[in-house]
Amino acid sequence: MPRQKAGATGACTRMCPSIPGPLRAAFGARAPVVTVHDAASHAMAWLGSALGVRSVPLGVDQFGQSGSVPELYELHDLLPGSIVNAALAALSLT
Repeated sequence: MPRQKAGATGACTRMCPSIPGPLRAAFGARAPVVTVHDAASHAMAWLGSALGVRSVPLGVDQFGQSGSVPELYELHDLLPGSIVNAALAALSLT
């Protein structure tokens, strides 16, 4: 019989923990999540999956532009008004 790698055994026998983890405990309510990252938006998009809720990730998805930080944040919709709009959109997904 071939030997299983250590990680494979854990993956085959894993179970849901009986107590919520720290991420679930920090976000008790089942509300959608808006992530804001001044890098690739998908870098934080996993949080919705981890919490089992819908998510709206905001970030920089086109690269190569130059300018000041405020200009680039405006270009990539990372300003407060855009974040509020993303939150409203996330709430409408529920």
